[in-house]
Amino acid sequence: MSVSQSANENSEQFKPAFARIKVSPRPGPVRYGPLGLRFQVTSRGSLALDLNETEEEMGRFAVILQAVGAMNAKGEPPAVGGDGSYSITKIASGAAEFTVTSERLVFLMNKAESVTGKVDIGRGGVLALVMPIVDVECVSVRRGTSMFGRVKERQTWIQQVSTTATIVIDGGIAIVEGGRVSSWKAVHSRVAEVIVNAAARARLAQEAVNDEERDVLERALRGERRQEGDETIAALRP
Repeated sequence: MSVSQSANENSEQFKPAFARIKVSPRPGPVRYGPLGLRFQVTSRGSLALDLNETEEEMGRFAVILQAVGAMNAKGEPPAVGGDGSYSITKIASGAAEFTVTSERLVFLMNKAESVTGKVDIGRGGVLALVMPIVDVECVSVRRGTSMFGRVKERQTWIQQVSTTATIVIDGGIAIVEGGRVSSWKAVHSRVAEVIVNAAARARLAQEAVNDEERDVLERALRGERRQEGDETIAALRP
């Protein structure tokens, strides 16, 4: 079995979890049970997540992203391989409809390069990436200086540091009620705040949260951030 075949076979066991999903380019509903996904292919060829009965939509964006995780030379994640020899691997990069819910982060990629090959909705394929909201341990916004000397937001980093699972948003726009698109300005700060608030509230609701963790989460909800050079960091774990 090739590396790409192995990665595809074990895709739901990666962090972040992912899957190649066959779709019709015509409008209609799609279901994918292993990741608990239901979504719509719209008349514009875009993708819209259907929420489950227990979750609430916190924000929706159109983004350019890259996702990385741990994989061994056989194309297996740690949950499957277990031999300890893993490297950080780019799982996917491309364009996605991104929904933040009270339970998870869902990226529906209609055009992507992935460890399992290219995906294009025009050729009947979608790549889905899913991260449970309680797995988010750190969110940061990175800034840089433009050629005109202005400081501008460059990236949003979403990490589960304990497993090296990382999703980097390189750019995007917010989608507001009715499918209208908001300004692209400060989109990284907007994405980060939506994720931090959703993740902190979800983790505070867990029974196993100790006093130290609760303090960190409550400070994140109050807006406490750490500045390291050009990076503004929201910690969600001690």
